Amino acid sequence: MPDQKLVEYARRFFKLRYPHGNIGVEEAAEFASQLRDGCHQDMVRLFEKFLKDVPPESTGKEAVHAVGCAINEGGDIRLWGMPDCRCNKADCVYCGRGLAPAQQPR
Repeated sequence: MPDQKLVEYARRFFKLRYPHGNIGVEEAAEFASQLRDGCHQDMVRLFEKFLKDVPPESTGKEAVHAVGCAINEGGDIRLWGMPDCRCNKADCVYCGRGLAPAQQPR
């Protein structure tokens, strides 16, 4: 369920500083920025996968079909911007910030 995944993500991301769990404007803005950065990274990953899978001589129709397949294979688009990467690269939006799930064998 995407909504529950967002709740779990927010719980991991936010560092509560107030005794009753109130979130400040800065924390909310930082979380929104993280979601935006994650969505951008997810879009880049989608197009990288798409470009690897489609031969350069493909027709437009074949290319559009490949984009659709890449979206389906890339996971649920409603979960974009949430930590789902396990690349462990320092410049990764998720792994580099320590927000990605624990590394698991692929």
